[in-house]
Amino acid sequence: MEQHKLDIDSLERKHQMEIEKMELEHRHQLELKEKEMENALGGQLFTSMMDAAMKTPEARQAMGQAFRPSKKK
Repeated sequence: MEQHKLDIDSLERKHQMEIEKMELEHRHQLELKEKEMENALGGQLFTSMMDAAMKTPEARQAMGQAFRPSKKK
C-alpha cells in the first residue's frame, strides 16, 4: 500500500512537471510571435513614413541631390 502511494505521488509530480514544461514552451512561443509582430510593425511603420516623406517636394529634392553625381572638377 505504501509503494502504491509513492507511485501515485511520483506520477503526480511527473505530470505537474510536464504541465510546467508545456506552459514554458507555450510562453516562449508567444514571446517569439510577439517579437515577430513587433519587427513586422516596425518595418511597416518605417515604410509608411518613407512613403509619406517622399511625397514632399523637399524630400524628393534632397534624395535627388544625394544620388546625383557631383560636378566638382
